[in-house]
Amino acid sequence: MAYEDLAIFRDMAKEQGAEIIEQVYTDEIAMDFRTTYKCMTCLKYGKKPTCPPNIPDFDYFKRLINAYKYGLLVGKSYCYSNEEEFKIIREESGPRVQEILLTLEKQAFKRNYYWAISFIGGSCRGCNACPSDSSICVNPSRGRIPLEATGVDVMKTCEGKGINISPFPHPVENGQLYRIGLFLLE
Repeated sequence: MAYEDLAIFRDMAKEQGAEIIEQVYTDEIAMDFRTTYKCMTCLKYGKKPTCPPNIPDFDYFKRLINAYKYGLLVGKSYCYSNEEEFKIIREESGPRVQEILLTLEKQAFKRNYYWAISFIGGSCRGCNACPSDSSICVNPSRGRIPLEATGVDVMKTCEGKGINISPFPHPVENGQLYRIGLFLLE
């Protein structure tokens, strides 16, 4: 039943503004513990309750993702021409993709898919002012864990689905930023 309904959620994601929508089986999701190391080099590391080290470890997420059969890679791409545009897009793009994924989850729950979950692209932007001194999310209905922080190799997973995304760090001029999240349905 859930597999057939993926088309409904694909259409919803498109209506919400997603440009990248690819069905994925969980055995096509590349997991690599090295992605969590990349989180340690991020300025958000340890500052958000939805980012490492405040979240479960790689093995937990590997088991969690493998408990599902399929889902959707959902995202958007943003072009920029200079560093100033990049900074603005980087700040504004995360919440847009997070809203799409939250909408998919909400609609899934309404259809009795109570195990539906999503992971966002980049650090959580569920709150306007996330308390940086807390290891507990104060808004769990909106807070989501970054896909990269779970151990998913987003680059390799996207490549396997024919989605070519630019590696990070991005060029200063004339680049493209991708925000990719994952919606899992069971």
